[in-house]
Amino acid sequence: KCVDDAWVLDTTTKPYEWSKCNPSGPIPSARTYASASTRSDGLLLLCGGRGADGFALNDAYGLARHRDGRWEWAEAPGKAPTRRYQHATAFVDARLHITGGASGGGQLVSSDASMS
Repeated sequence: KCVDDAWVLDTTTKPYEWSKCNPSGPIPSARTYASASTRSDGLLLLCGGRGADGFALNDAYGLARHRDGRWEWAEAPGKAPTRRYQHATAFVDARLHITGGASGGGQLVSSDASMS
C-alpha cells in the first residue's frame, strides 16, 4: 500500500513518542519503497520510490522543520536521478548519494547518482 504521510519520532521523551507531521507545501505523491536521509542541519530528503500506479519515481522532496515548529515540504531543484525504488541513500557532507534499486519490470539500476 502506498502512503503519503509523514511521522516524527521524538527521542527526547521517555518513552519515545511518535506524532503525525502535517507539513505544508507540495506534498509528495503516495509511494512505497522510497528512501529518505537526513542532512546534518536536519533537512530530510525523500527520494524516488514506487508510485500507486506501480511505476518507479525519480522525484525528490525536502522536509524541513522551521524554528516556529511548522513542517514544510519543498520539491528538490535540479536534475532528478534515474527512476528507482528499493534503493539506498546517504548524505556525505551536503551531497545525497543514491545507489542501487530497481526501475521496474525486474530491471536493476546499475548507475549511482548524487544530488546537492
